[in-house]
Amino acid sequence: MSHSKNLIKRRMYRERLQDSRRRQKYPFLEKKQDWRVRSRRYKTQQRLIGHLAEKARTRNAEEFSFRMLKAKQVGGGVDKLRSKNAGQTFLLTPEQAAFAQSSAQILSRRGQAKIQERRKGRRKREAEACRLDQKLVDLKRQTLRKRIEKTLTHAAVLAGQADPRGGQSVSLEDSDSDARGRARAETESELEDQSGEEAEMEESKRQKVKERKRQKVKKKVDVDG
Repeated sequence: MSHSKNLIKRRMYRERLQDSRRRQKYPFLEKKQDWRVRSRRYKTQQRLIGHLAEKARTRNAEEFSFRMLKAKQVGGGVDKLRSKNAGQTFLLTPEQAAFAQSSAQILSRRGQAKIQERRKGRRKREAEACRLDQKLVDLKRQTLRKRIEKTLTHAAVLAGQADPRGGQSVSLEDSDSDARGRARAETESELEDQSGEEAEMEESKRQKVKERKRQKVKKKVDVDG
C-alpha cells in the first residue's frame, strides 16, 4: 500500500538552467557552491590583474633594476631596451663594456677548464675502479684455482695415485704419522694462503679508502678555488 503523502500534489523539481557554452566545456551540472568558488577565483584574478596594471602604469622608468646591467639601448629612449648583444651598452661606456666582455670570456674559459678537469678526474676514478675490480676478480680466480688443485690432490691421495705436485706415488699403506704430517703441512699451507688473501683484501680496502679521501680533498679544493 502506497503512502498517503504520495497522494498530495507536489511541485516538480527543476534544475537551474545551464549556459550552453558551459555545458559544452563542463558536462557536469554546476551547483551554487561550484559557482561560488569559480566566482571568487575570477574576482581574485581580476583584482590581481588590476593591481599589476596600476603598478606598471605608475612605474618609474629611471628606477634601477638588474635588467639594466644586460639591456641595450637601441635607437634612444628608455622604453626601447632590448636584451641584444649588438648596440651600445646602457649606462656603460664602451671601455667598460669591452672590459666586461673580456672578463666574461676569461670566466667562461676558466669554467671550461674546470669542467675538463672534473671530467678527467672522473675518468681516472672510473679507470682505477675498473683496475681494482679486475684485481679482485683475478684474486678470486687464483683462490678458486688453488682450492681446485688441493681438492684434486686430496682425491689423488685417497685413491693411491701419484701426487701431481711431488711426483711420488702415494698409497693407502702409508703410516699414520706420514698421513698426519701431510695433513698438517696441507693445513699450514692453506692457512698461509688464507692469510695472504686476507692481507691482499685488507690492502685493497685501504687503497680504496685512501683514494676516497684523496677525491674528497680534491673536490673540496676545487670548490674552494
